[in-house]
Amino acid sequence: MNNNQTTGLKRKKRKIFYGWWVVVAVFICLFLDYALRYSFGVFFKPLVEEFGWSRAQTSLIFSLHMGVYAPSAFFWGWVSDRLSARFILSLGCAITGIAAALMYFCDSLGEAFLFFSILTPLGTGAIYVPGASTIGKFFRRKRGLALGVISTAVGLSYIWSPVAERLIYFYGWRAAYLISGILVSSIGIAFSWGLVRSSPEELGLFPDGENTGEKSSVMSKSLLSVENGLSKLLKVSSALPIWFLNFMFMFAVLGFYIVNTHMVPYAIDMGIDPARAASALAFLGIFSVAGRIGLGAISDKIGRATIFYLSFIFQGAGIAILLFIRAGCILPFYLGAFILGIGYGGWVTQFPAVIGDIYGPARMGKLIGMNTFFG
Repeated sequence: MNNNQTTGLKRKKRKIFYGWWVVVAVFICLFLDYALRYSFGVFFKPLVEEFGWSRAQTSLIFSLHMGVYAPSAFFWGWVSDRLSARFILSLGCAITGIAAALMYFCDSLGEAFLFFSILTPLGTGAIYVPGASTIGKFFRRKRGLALGVISTAVGLSYIWSPVAERLIYFYGWRAAYLISGILVSSIGIAFSWGLVRSSPEELGLFPDGENTGEKSSVMSKSLLSVENGLSKLLKVSSALPIWFLNFMFMFAVLGFYIVNTHMVPYAIDMGIDPARAASALAFLGIFSVAGRIGLGAISDKIGRATIFYLSFIFQGAGIAILLFIRAGCILPFYLGAFILGIGYGGWVTQFPAVIGDIYGPARMGKLIGMNTFFG
């Protein structure tokens, strides 16, 4: 082999697998989606003050938003198995951004329901599930890591809330929604249309950038671990039933969000300073990011079943430690938040990865959508 051939081979080896560019695009779209959703609390008081709505009425705007999101995610998951991922994610960003921008013209509770509670989740439902299922098609050996990376966008999206608060302070809540909507549409469409592709085969590639003859031994080990470990747990002989995964996801989400909602008020009732209590919640979010990436990557090597077990043990242990919070003793609060965050971040990335491992990439969109509906 001459020097030119050697140099060309080295360059080929150093080339970034295109699937990681898809990860970047989906990460950006998810960040924009959840930034808009989670910043609603910043808009809460300005809406109440301008329209005189009760707190219950204003809260219903967000509750209905989440209620519409569940069937929307299921629908777009089903569609993503049939249409171009680039088209679906671009459409989702367009609908989400336009709906948010329409809040600029909101003059009644009914219009708030229409723009934020109905139209916005119709768009956001077209982002996470199609994005996750597409990434599942690009990766096999590193599926857990790739899904862990995009899921960190959810935790990091909280940083938009103080930006939104400043926009409201200087320009008002209407302009803040208008600016947010323009950013979601323009940036989201640019990344999704420019980078997202439906599968590696569309680009003449193979999952993980492998050659056709390469064996994915790590993937085989991971899949075998899932089928053996979880199937033994359920005493089934073949693939893990999707319905069990759905109910497991539902109870896992329920357990986490009950604690996530009440841990700060509980700590304050126990005599913890409100500022410290709120900081522990951010602490939980930061370490959930570590759990998503770290345990997601580890699951690619030691198997999903082991990470499932460890993550649920961590979540249970974290909740138990929080029960020992007392006035003047902040350590159990931070320790519990740390362990709970690692556990939550660990299992939340495993569900789409397990679905891809067991059922294959062809049906990932519909099945992840169904799983999200239950959660």
